[in-house]
Amino acid sequence: PGSPPLGSKLVHGQGRTMAESKAESKADESKASAAETSYASSNGELAVVWVTAPSDGSEARDLAGAIVAAKLAACVNIVPIVTSVYEWEGKTQFEDEALLMVKTRSALLPKLTQFVQAKHSYEVPETIAASVVGGNRAYLDWVRGNTKQP
Repeated sequence: PGSPPLGSKLVHGQGRTMAESKAESKADESKASAAETSYASSNGELAVVWVTAPSDGSEARDLAGAIVAAKLAACVNIVPIVTSVYEWEGKTQFEDEALLMVKTRSALLPKLTQFVQAKHSYEVPETIAASVVGGNRAYLDWVRGNTKQP
């Protein structure tokens, strides 16, 4: 048993040959490059809107479905229970609610707010929005493609 002959597989860490390690390194570089090009700015065109709804019953689910069906959002995530603490009619309230996270175009915010207000059971439904700075280019394009044109 001496040194392996030239041209034979030389093991390079974790049972890989040097050639396999080099190929893996190039693949990692390619993934990093793809990740850099998959990021895109939304330039304020997109927003995430938070809407709360009663956690009991189906209002959150019905509202989310109606928002998507109306093309006012591409996607609505429903967080089943959050605890909201707020003042209402002079008293501090602790209320379990569902939280809707609505992905939409910023230009649709007025229509979305009116839509929620018309369909919601609360006297003062919450609709607050934050601009999407950026994210996965394909996902941002998908949001644009699955919402109404402004």
